[in-house]
Amino acid sequence: MKQDNENNYGAQTLQVVAPASHSAEPLALINCGEFSLLISSKDIVTLISAQKLLASKTAHACGEVEFEQKVIPVFVFNKALQLQPRLPSAHMTVVVLQHESRLFAICCSGLEKLNAADLHFHKVPLSMSNRKQPFAEFAIVNNIAAGLSSAAELWRLLSLRKAVQTMPLVQMQVLIQGAG
Repeated sequence: MKQDNENNYGAQTLQVVAPASHSAEPLALINCGEFSLLISSKDIVTLISAQKLLASKTAHACGEVEFEQKVIPVFVFNKALQLQPRLPSAHMTVVVLQHESRLFAICCSGLEKLNAADLHFHKVPLSMSNRKQPFAEFAIVNNIAAGLSSAAELWRLLSLRKAVQTMPLVQMQVLIQGAG
């Protein structure tokens, strides 16, 4: 018996972080090229082709799109979550998001609808967390980590980057459509 305890004494155990519980609401996997985000479909107002992108009058945006007679700034993030002034050639989809009564858009290379119940979420390890990243949890989708975010978290990131002063106000009951 003593020998068994001695063998187990030095053994290392692997502990797995338990996934957080989430409702079964549909999520949109937004492929931003160098990283991916998972956002509630309820935060998405509409999708627009990047071919409809107009030149930006805003310093932080890569362009603008017109939607419901409003000009909406479009943003592109790099892997370090810094705003980029130019649109990468692979980014062909503009995702219009709504946070409270504000509209803004991000450009991406792809969008896929997923069911949150099918995903296992994990907390971002303390060593990898950054107060400027718009997510605290992630899931592995198609062998790629995707951060669980929201329009509110992206709005917070844009606020930190001083890029929110030009967002148009909207009437909430009119534009909540969802991507689902």
